[in-house]
Amino acid sequence: AVTAFIYPATHSWPAAYTGGSPSAQRYMSAVKVKKSEAWSTTYHWPGASKRISFFAAAPYGSEGLTAFNDGTPGTLPYLSYTVPANVADQKDLLVAASTDRPGNTSTAEALAMKHALTAVRFVTGDNMLPGTVSKITLKGVYSAGSLPMTASPAWNSPGGARNFELTFSPEAVAPDPQLP
Repeated sequence: AVTAFIYPATHSWPAAYTGGSPSAQRYMSAVKVKKSEAWSTTYHWPGASKRISFFAAAPYGSEGLTAFNDGTPGTLPYLSYTVPANVADQKDLLVAASTDRPGNTSTAEALAMKHALTAVRFVTGDNMLPGTVSKITLKGVYSAGSLPMTASPAWNSPGGARNFELTFSPEAVAPDPQLP
């Protein structure tokens, strides 16, 4: 999902949005874009008197992700994320930002995606110590937070510390190599 804001060329991001009377306005709102497809749009560069800042998050429509909520006045827009309870729905979250682009650039804008969250997967294999694994629990892990839209975003307002459990069915069993 790509969101963009435009503002006067005399301003810069994020001050254009967080100033006393924000001069930035939303130009694109969570538009679905796929790298693997040619993408054409009815959106146009806003012109030399403007600047534009782009923000992106992937995967599009990820469960638990509320893309680009507007903050309260004077607060940056942000991503809000709550980790889904179902392990199968927990995905890597990627974000990108390209800020303060001249409004008359009129070329393709590259958005370099970076990991904001990484899903953790546990697997068993042949090199396990002898024993049985029936469940793995990660304790006291944050399950929610927000990510302000800046050129270098950092998570804030982490909360919802909880335990995440993965139950193996059937149980993962590694035989004792000493037994016949």
